[in-house]
Amino acid sequence: MRQTGRGFPASRPPWRGPLCYRLGPMSPCNSCGVDHAGDEPLCASCAAEVSAQAGVASVAGFRLLRQLGAGRYGTSWLGYIPEGVVVVKILSAKAATAEGASRFLAECATASQLRGPTIARLLTSGQLPDGRLFLVYEYGGDQSLADVLRAQARLSPPRALDVCAELCDALEIAHAQGIVHRDLKAANIGLWQDEDGSELVRVLDFVTWQVHTKAGLREPGPLPLSSAATASPEEARGEQVDRRADLYAVGVILFQSLTGRLPITGATAAELLKSHRDHPPLSLRDAGRKLPQLEDLVASLLYKRPHERPDTAAEIAVLLRELTWQVTDEANPRPARAPAPPAEPPLPAAAAAAPARPAVAPAHSAPAPRPTAA
Repeated sequence: MRQTGRGFPASRPPWRGPLCYRLGPMSPCNSCGVDHAGDEPLCASCAAEVSAQAGVASVAGFRLLRQLGAGRYGTSWLGYIPEGVVVVKILSAKAATAEGASRFLAECATASQLRGPTIARLLTSGQLPDGRLFLVYEYGGDQSLADVLRAQARLSPPRALDVCAELCDALEIAHAQGIVHRDLKAANIGLWQDEDGSELVRVLDFVTWQVHTKAGLREPGPLPLSSAATASPEEARGEQVDRRADLYAVGVILFQSLTGRLPITGATAAELLKSHRDHPPLSLRDAGRKLPQLEDLVASLLYKRPHERPDTAAEIAVLLRELTWQVTDEANPRPARAPAPPAEPPLPAAAAAAPARPAVAPAHSAPAPRPTAA
């Protein structure tokens, strides 16, 4: 097995050992047939080692615990060593020649320099004995944005804006280095809790398209539904894409986070691509959300032509943070000031002219205290 060096970061907040991921679905043991938790490397019934994938029990020293998902370029697995957990991505493509494998490893070494607080860094890469290539990324967090949206349909406006602002922070770092994500979607946005309880974002799978393309690997298979949901109109037209395709995906993710649905319709990947290409997107109002202060920004991100969208992710991040304060203030208005007591009505003229009577203490009131001698 060929691989590059790991280069693990000295400090990695999301890596908190095996307890930082949730239990996966139950699956039958290959030896005894008894269901076991997908995260467990050994069957609780017969203690046999559970093979995460036919012929592959570990990759680059990481034991494969369970499959996280299958996407455009391959399958992602939860990998484990005693120090923590990672995401292992096994690509569908194989290097046709030794030269192709070397080019892939060289591109991965370059891509591993992409770093940022909101980016899941590429830690290592290599080639399996059967020729398949793999990437190992930092762990993205306890759950993804897709997990949250499945559980609660949509986010509050302040939370949606915060998540997308941090997503734009990651994009700005990558775009400055000429790296385009090309497969942004809710499943690739990891969420985790910092020590102070604040929610942090970590963008996953950042350089997969970059190394796949630059290494000259064959094109991936049919576009998965989840990737078609955020594909840009220019990609649907078969045109060259640049950073503005990622900004379109931010618009889709922001719309989805605010409304719980996509701004376009389609039951298949082909229908979704046609909708991105040919049909006007829904507005927030069309989807039942009355957020007038966000309408223009969301609409500008979803323009069909790239030159009509905002130019940089940094520009979008600034706007999102400004709007976060607005929607937060509107959702939590300051308490109204107590009304002033009504003014006393004016005295009648006759009463005003009468001499004032000396104030007399009520008969039942306590007598004034006597002065005491010094």
